[in-house]
Amino acid sequence: MGQVKKAATVRKMTFSGDLTLLRAAELRDSLLQELSAGTVVELDFKEVTSVDLSLLQILCAGHLSARQQDKILRLGTALPEALLRLTDDGGFSGHIGCAIDGRAGCLLEQK
Repeated sequence: MGQVKKAATVRKMTFSGDLTLLRAAELRDSLLQELSAGTVVELDFKEVTSVDLSLLQILCAGHLSARQQDKILRLGTALPEALLRLTDDGGFSGHIGCAIDGRAGCLLEQK
């Protein structure tokens, strides 16, 4: 008898406003909650106005957590200019692969 695969449960998270250190704990907790509830978590940042390095750290940690649980964390279609600029300024663009998990591509390079 073959294995039965469960259908993917897609959870969507929409963010708005400032995603900075002041909201880091809230963002981390929300992301972990969505990862525990679904097999795929899609992040939508199109209404975000400002970001800082704490967001990139949370995204990297969330990506690693998803990989460890055989789940998928992915970015939505539109990324705000502030996030694109931060990935460039922080040295996250232009590299290949995930620095933490060599088996995975970088979440930020999936766009």
